[in-house]
Formats: sequence, structure tokens, C-alpha cells
Amino acid sequence: MELKEGNEWDDEDEDERDLSDQTVIIDPIPESPNAIEKYVAVVIDGDFDQTGRSAKELFAFRKSFSNQMAHVRWARESNLRNETINERLGDLEVDVPFSHSLLSPDLQSEIGSLICLNAKSLASALDYLAKEPFICSMTPNLSHAQRMKYLKDAKTSALHRWMHVKEAKLRQDNGRFGFPTVGLGLDTRSKKNAALRTDLTREHYEYLIRSEKVIACGPLHPLNNNLHEDPQDVAYGSLILFNAASRGEAIQFVESDPLALNGVYKTLTVNQINNIDVSGKHVAMDKFATGPDDIVFEKMEEEGYAVYDYQTPWIQ
Repeated sequence: MELKEGNEWDDEDEDERDLSDQTVIIDPIPESPNAIEKYVAVVIDGDFDQTGRSAKELFAFRKSFSNQMAHVRWARESNLRNETINERLGDLEVDVPFSHSLLSPDLQSEIGSLICLNAKSLASALDYLAKEPFICSMTPNLSHAQRMKYLKDAKTSALHRWMHVKEAKLRQDNGRFGFPTVGLGLDTRSKKNAALRTDLTREHYEYLIRSEKVIACGPLHPLNNNLHEDPQDVAYGSLILFNAASRGEAIQFVESDPLALNGVYKTLTVNQINNIDVSGKHVAMDKFATGPDDIVFEKMEEEGYAVYDYQTPWIQ
């Protein structure tokens, strides 16, 4: 009996599927082929938009099914390694391991995006991010090159280089003990503060581990530097994905971080998030409705997208 790609059993007898007396060895998830550098884009619609639309109008645009699907297509195309898409896009140097919608404090609307990109270079990350449908809709008068420059501009605080700390004790399941939330802390930029962050690094991670709340976390670094070339590069902020039962609990959690208590952060923001399934397999036509809806899965499979887990194992 052999388990093949797509979880299809190679046997003729349904009763032979009992694995109780067998040892099943699962290979580790392979690393992304583009995992040279990791970047996060934090785009707040009201700050980023250049069209003059109101918050209500921006949310209406975001919640449109066709616009949601355009974002999923954009993210999923970067993760594919099948012939159908590669013939059209070439050998991309970027993939999107996760994408989340940032929620308003009252949880009644989406106000922005948190997008993670694996990329072989900053130029590759900026080039692909500048094609994201929501970002394009908010900057319609910019050329592609101008949009890349706008995303890189420190004033927008849109794109950061992120060093994801891959510690087993900092990998809680998303939403298992509360609502998935993101905390973004940006430091006061000075040599004295940078030294203080370095001194508090161990205490910071010990606090996060003890909390048993963290989904993923890591420091933010300057875009123009490369960690592989400059391992002593000093961080200027922190991104923490974690679970919290309420917004109040989330705020208390990030404000009790040793980096916050000691004044390292200049700004500290907290947003609960909606997970966007960038596989395209489980996106409902109305994300605020209940019940399954396979329309996206069927449409993307029809168009030649890799919609099964075994086709893109590094994104599971």
C-alpha cells in the first residue's frame, strides 16, 4: 500500500487503509526556493490611498469578491511551480507565504493588509508587490517604477525586511487560543536606543516564549541592508503575530513586552487580522457569511493553478 501525491491510496480494498500498526514518516516541509530574504508589507489603506476615497468606500472595494479573488490570484501565482503559470510568468523570484487583512478596532471592516514575501532580492520584492491589485487601485496615477519607489519610501512605512525567528516555542497555532492579532512596534531611531534593544533582546524573547501566544515574530531591519552580508545589522522594530482573546488583552500583551516597557518603541500598533487563504482553496464569496463555498477552488483549478497541497509544499 502506497500513499501517492494528492493523498490517493494505491490499493483495491477499502479495509486495507488501517494504519494503526504502521509507522508513517512525513518529510519535513521544504524551504521556499525564494527564501533568501523575507519582507513584510504593512499597508494601511487610509494612509496609503491616493484616490481620495473614504474608509467606507475603501472597505467596499476590499470586500468585493472579484477584488478578493484578484488578490488571491496575485499571491498564488507567485507560489506556483507548475508549467501552466511558469510559461506565462517566467521564473519568479518571489513567493507569498501569507497574507492577512488588518481589521478595524470594532472588527466591522478591513482597513489594510499585512503581506509577507520571500524574495531573492529587494528589487524582486518591490517589483512583485507593486503589482498587487489593492495597492494598484490605491495608486492609479503612479507608474510601476513610481509605485515601487513609493512602497520603499520610509514615510509610508509600507515595506520592511523581516527576520522571522524560527524557534519551536514561538509557533502557536493561528487562532487556537484567541483571535489572531498583529503587533507592530517601530523604534525611536538612535544609537542609544539601538544599544538598548540589543541589551533587551533575550528578555524580549523570553517574555514571548513564556506567553505561549506567539504565532510568528521577528525584528524589522533596514531595506537597503542584507542580513547575509551584514549579520550585525541593527533592527529598528518588531513584528509579532499572536493570539489574544480580545483587543484589550492584545494591547496589554504588547505593552508588557520589555521593549515597550523600556521605551524602545516610538510607535506601537495592534490590529486583529483575517487570514487570507493564498492557496485559493477556501475563499468564500462572502467571507462574512457561513458555510463552505468551493467556487474559488474550482475556478483556479480550471485556470491551471496549483490548488493541492502537494503541488506547493513550502507554503503549507
